[in-house]
Amino acid sequence: MGLIQQDLNKIILEWNTHRIRPSAGASGPVVIPDQLYFLPPENAQNCLTPMRGCLPPEIAQQFQDSRLCKDEVLMQYFLYLCQFHGWTAPVSS
Repeated sequence: MGLIQQDLNKIILEWNTHRIRPSAGASGPVVIPDQLYFLPPENAQNCLTPMRGCLPPEIAQQFQDSRLCKDEVLMQYFLYLCQFHGWTAPVSS
C-alpha cells in the first residue's frame, strides 16, 4: 500500500503543478491547476463547498491557531505552498 500511495502522491503533484497549455478556441486562462484553484480569476464563480466537521477537533484547533492571514483564499494558498515546499513555521517570533 505504501508504494501505491507514493505513486499516487507523485501523480497528484505532477498533475497539480503542470502548466495548462492554450488550446484552439479555449477561453480559459493558461495557468497551473493549483494556481487556478487557489487564486482563481476575479470573475470566476465560487463553487467551493465548506466542509465543516471533517477534521478531529484537536487538529482543527491547531489549524485555526496558526492563521496569520485574514484572507481565506490566500491562507489556503500559503498553506499549500508550505506543504509543497516542505516549509515549516518558525518556532519563535
